[in-house]
Amino acid sequence: MLRLELGEMNPRFYYIARINNLLNPLIMNHFSSFLLLALLAVSFACGPGKGGEKTAAPEVTFRWETLIEETTEIPRSQVFVTVNGQEQKVADILACDLIDASGYERFEIPKSALAACGGWWAGAGDYLYAIQDGTDVVIMKGWQSEEQTESGFHYEEVLRVPVK
Repeated sequence: MLRLELGEMNPRFYYIARINNLLNPLIMNHFSSFLLLALLAVSFACGPGKGGEKTAAPEVTFRWETLIEETTEIPRSQVFVTVNGQEQKVADILACDLIDASGYERFEIPKSALAACGGWWAGAGDYLYAIQDGTDVVIMKGWQSEEQTESGFHYEEVLRVPVK
């Protein structure tokens, strides 16, 4: 057992040595109890407490209303997002349809997206998806055109909905 002498010691280390001299016998005499207590403390700290529980993913759906102009036959879609029962308008785009999770990669939508929709009309497309970011649901909107010079869908955040 290590015992530090307190005689002529640097004052900065005096209290450390004193604590060591007091705790060493206590720990060594009751090592099994100390070990059990330490293991219990670690298991409770790492266990699924209130802060470690996973919360259920919010319910997110897209809904759209599409009208076709009589003279030009161009579709105009108003897109709404519903997060846990609360609906908000999110965008006006041309064509719109549901994008199934199996098609996310094609539209550069993350696999973790909660829902997605969009569509292509006459050489251009608009796309929306919802993703969870902490306690918020974030709606991302992107576009693609036959005439664009750069690749990709140019996604940007258009709405952030706090989840209650």
